[in-house]
Amino acid sequence: MKLFISSAEPSGDIIAAEVLASLKYHLHEHPLHLSGIGGSYSEKQGLNSLFPMSDITVHGFTEVLPKIWQILKRIRQTADYIIDNNPDLVITIDAFDFHIRVARILRKKGFTGKLIHLVAPAVWAWGGGRAGKLMQYYNTLYCLLPFEPQYFQKDGFKSLYVGNPVLHRFTNYQPEDNFRKKYGISEEAFVLT
Repeated sequence: MKLFISSAEPSGDIIAAEVLASLKYHLHEHPLHLSGIGGSYSEKQGLNSLFPMSDITVHGFTEVLPKIWQILKRIRQTADYIIDNNPDLVITIDAFDFHIRVARILRKKGFTGKLIHLVAPAVWAWGGGRAGKLMQYYNTLYCLLPFEPQYFQKDGFKSLYVGNPVLHRFTNYQPEDNFRKKYGISEEAFVLT
């Protein structure tokens, strides 16, 4: 299977690495031809990033402006690479603004392959505009929160709750017995981490 997986920021890179580890485990008898964009976590799973993920990692308008030409170049480079290599599956993770632009170019250029987006944009907080855009270009959306699919399933768009792939790391976590004592926190105090 030819897979292109893309994350544009550290949190997405962690999720991408978890997805890759799972795919490698479940598809161990089938060769996985891997390409994409990612950081150190994805690279540990065998991804050779098309370019440094840091080229497109930005937060907020003030960080975008100095990098705008570089980001636009990377959007075109990503779409061209996918068109030229025609993977069986493209998975984009988070970074909606970057990935929706790549998806738009792909569909405009006639890419008919499967496009999946992981980590739903927070339409429940910011409005539904992004939901419509996803439906235009993607085949499936995988959501990390259980209430999110309802915002995308209205018009028959395939949207599924899968949970957060990194949560399994914390399910067996046991805090130190002396944690409260070590940090001077009373037994009655509410602690949120």
